[in-house]
Order: sequence, then C-alpha cells, then structure tokens
Amino acid sequence: MNAPQYPGSCGKNIRITYKGKSVVAKVEDKCPECVFGAIDLSPAAFNRLADPSVGRMQVDWVFV
Repeated sequence: MNAPQYPGSCGKNIRITYKGKSVVAKVEDKCPECVFGAIDLSPAAFNRLADPSVGRMQVDWVFV
C-alpha cells in the first residue's frame, strides 16, 4: 500500500480489478516508493490478474 493511504490499512482486504479480472488481497505492508493510489502486489495476486511479463499495470482497487 502506498505510504499516504497505508495508516490503518494493514490487515484490511482490498479487491483489485484489472481488465475484467479481480482478486481480493490483504494489505501486508507499506510501499514507501509507491505514489498515492498505487499498490505493490504479491506474485500470486499479480498472476491472478495478468502475466508477469506485463510489468506495471493500472488497476482499480477498493477496500472490502
């Protein structure tokens, strides 16, 4: 989770959506270099949404 949105988020679930696919993941830690709105996914969560060769992608996410 990006630093500005991280406080109080650890342990909460978020639904991440990309090109019609979605995955629910738990916020585990802070990503100091991530900009507001950005998240850093685990490999397992990323693989549920896209092939790793995609690299960075623009996703939508919400707390659930």
